[in-house]
Amino acid sequence: MQRSELTCLFFPEVSSWEKDGFRPILRSLSENHLIREVELKSRRFSSLAQVADSDSFWVVARDWYTALRSLRRYVDVRRQRMFLSVLGLNTKTSSLATLFLERFNQKLPPSVQVIAHSPLNYRFFKEFEKVPQGKLSFLHLPYPSELAVQMREQRKSNGRLTVGTFSSFTTESNLNYLLNVIHYVVQKKPDTSFKIVGSGMLENHLNRMIVELGLNQSVEIEKTSSAEAIAELDVFLYLPLRNDHFLPLLMAAARGNAVLATEMSGIEEFVVDGHTGFVVPVNETKPMGELVIRLLDHEILRKAIGEELKKSLSLKFSEFELTPKYEALFFRAQSHRLQAAA
Repeated sequence: MQRSELTCLFFPEVSSWEKDGFRPILRSLSENHLIREVELKSRRFSSLAQVADSDSFWVVARDWYTALRSLRRYVDVRRQRMFLSVLGLNTKTSSLATLFLERFNQKLPPSVQVIAHSPLNYRFFKEFEKVPQGKLSFLHLPYPSELAVQMREQRKSNGRLTVGTFSSFTTESNLNYLLNVIHYVVQKKPDTSFKIVGSGMLENHLNRMIVELGLNQSVEIEKTSSAEAIAELDVFLYLPLRNDHFLPLLMAAARGNAVLATEMSGIEEFVVDGHTGFVVPVNETKPMGELVIRLLDHEILRKAIGEELKKSLSLKFSEFELTPKYEALFFRAQSHRLQAAA
């Protein structure tokens, strides 16, 4: 088997739609580099032995503690470069730096680089985990242009206007606030449909709350990890308590959805309030509910801001704009070595 310049390892807990969010970068990088993608299917990870000779590894994981512990059995992290995209902050150890310090004689190995995909995660690793500046990068994930093409011809299955969201049914999502907004809108506009797309351990709690609030005739829960499920939405709500990336918002933009978001670190890079969407303070039910009703009642406005968001993000976060940044990170050391040899 030919030796890869970079092997991307997707760990099992990474959702299929999240993997799709990384693949445009992998495709673009493969035009000039030998790239290999591996989806790890189980916790035994014996397949890692087959790719252990790669020059570098791009590890995409939510539980980075298990990922690093598993990789140490197969990868020489002192010699082979490792880039770690972290999609979650909950781990079995309190500190990423502590894990490395215990393992590598009180200093981070020069081969390891942490990548954050949201300002919140970047701040966490910089200020709380104390990852040195030279070992920490912040890179956005790309606009899903292929998703926009796939969804272009899809049509709504019914004539009702639908508001929805795509999120995990976990404590990272502001589910109580979402239900408060839904309840507010349904009281004023009873014919509105809501669709909550996602999966997670709080699904039963979510279903119970919907029934208790009398919303079961207005709300549909679609348990899936497929981005195609948002194709029928007219308005997209982006309300995470903590975001590891902005992929759900990018997916909504690719669909042309009008987006309403709550204030969060980095949202200003995506949504220009009043122009490409609307941004509301966290947990403010009435302002968010009134904006939902306004967009549902004004088709021209709803479609206009959806198209403006799509146009803006498709340019700003295209794979063509972002790939050079990833390429510089992944291959700059190799380029320096080649230049020195010449």
